[in-house]
Amino acid sequence: MRENEPLISIIVPVYNVASYLEACLEAIAGQTYENIEVLLMDDGSTDESPDICDAFVRKDSRFHVYHDPNGGISAARNRGLKRMSGEYFMFSDSDDLSHPELVERLYRTMVDYSADMVMCDYRDIPQSADITYIRQFEQEHPWLRGRRITDSVADPAIWDRSRGESIAETAARYGIYFTPGDNRRIPGWMQVHYRFQFDANGYARMYVFNTCKAFLRTIPLMMYAASDPEDLDTRLEDHCPDEVRYMCMSRPVTPVAAAEPELILSDPLNQFTK
Repeated sequence: MRENEPLISIIVPVYNVASYLEACLEAIAGQTYENIEVLLMDDGSTDESPDICDAFVRKDSRFHVYHDPNGGISAARNRGLKRMSGEYFMFSDSDDLSHPELVERLYRTMVDYSADMVMCDYRDIPQSADITYIRQFEQEHPWLRGRRITDSVADPAIWDRSRGESIAETAARYGIYFTPGDNRRIPGWMQVHYRFQFDANGYARMYVFNTCKAFLRTIPLMMYAASDPEDLDTRLEDHCPDEVRYMCMSRPVTPVAAAEPELILSDPLNQFTK
């Protein structure tokens, strides 16, 4: 922090935004202009937003939280104005993702032009409904609440940045993290094949529930590719089969040795080849 930098108060109204709040506060905490105080104005939230605010206050002394009855966003901002200590202030919505240099650039611009107020444009970052749902599910499901899921496997294509921010980067900003799936096709299909076997005790090695509608609709229709008899033809629809393949490759199993039949009529998978 540079000497003689004035304190800038950042007022953040908070109301039932648990899915976005952590990413918002992390972005504020990472500002290059460090002499800030952050007033989290909890406006009677009924989700996990108050807990997220309390956690940030404990780990960063610049953050302060005020839990008040619900009065609306304008009332929350006005309460923040009454409690601020900074020479300057700014507002941040609780679903904003601030550029790391946002505060510093606004302050330098104000100083350079002797301005009383500065404003900036914003960029609307489209978010996938799937990402929002995953984040909400991880936060609210009783088996996952309070945990950080770090071993989710995804198609390597989501790290593609040729058209801007990748899907993986967007997901990470919302606290969702993926590991690139092993994209080898033949070993992947063999792992799926091994999962369809029963183990030595007669138990299935993979269970598919009736709620897995995409699996039940697509996997039984898979055919071998005409140009590569060891591969599957996934030109029609490959999302669910690929997801299954990535999952199996992330947790590989060894094949169960099949009992050799007395008479081998066909052995397309070379299970009995000496």
